[in-house]
Amino acid sequence: MAIITSEQVAAAYAALATGQREQIAQMWAEDLRWLVPGHNPLSGWKNNLDEFIAFMSTVGQLSDNSFRMDPVAVMTAGNFSADVTRNTGHRAGQPGRRLDIDVIHWLTWRDGKVIEGRGAIFGDGTAQYDAFWARDDATGTTREVIARYYETAQRGAWDEWLTLFAGDVSGDEQLAGHFEGIEVLQGAIGAISYGYSKFQMIPKHIVTDGEQAVVVWRCDAANRAGTPIAYNYLPDREVVGANFFRLENGKIKYMRTIHDETAFAPFNHPTNPKAPPA
Repeated sequence: MAIITSEQVAAAYAALATGQREQIAQMWAEDLRWLVPGHNPLSGWKNNLDEFIAFMSTVGQLSDNSFRMDPVAVMTAGNFSADVTRNTGHRAGQPGRRLDIDVIHWLTWRDGKVIEGRGAIFGDGTAQYDAFWARDDATGTTREVIARYYETAQRGAWDEWLTLFAGDVSGDEQLAGHFEGIEVLQGAIGAISYGYSKFQMIPKHIVTDGEQAVVVWRCDAANRAGTPIAYNYLPDREVVGANFFRLENGKIKYMRTIHDETAFAPFNHPTNPKAPPA
């Protein structure tokens, strides 16, 4: 049984980086199968070398050739290897739409060439990956629309964020209550921009069913003074919440936000167990 080395792994990626089929074929088998993770237009199996090369070409086109896989670690065992990379880049024509995730690739080798590869993404990176490669048209699948909801909010692209909603959108928020009309969301953007020095809602789980979706997210935010949005009595506890979405014709028609009031409410709010007596 051949023993794959880290040098062979590096050589395989170096050949891939040339974009030249002749060089790529020296390290990647003609009957290669490659699984792209996530739920986006690029995801799924690539079932031969030409499909794999076409996939990599699409990655280059969509990222204006900014996509990089910087090696972090390589492990080998017999005919297998696992490499961890930091994948970065930006979408073509959209320098603010960035990708920065940690990925592991599990490779199977035969006769010195890769015959199968599977990618896996750490932590919250899958949602970021899906949002990064989502279609740029006005509509998309439910998962793509929801992924863009969080991705645009995280980078503060509020004008783009608003395009995801129907004009007559309505919803309910745990503290703010019921709202109707996109004008309310336009006003909320101003309040968020003024009231928060940092505002991140990072998806942990996205579940879709037709034109409905539920998302569990974690909050990484701080108020205007820089005080983290957290539990006063348990500062290390993760702040999480959930959204329910209903879409019509690719636009968000209704949304509901649910979260523990304690972390988001003022210190003297009655839900805070350390609030002073009324």
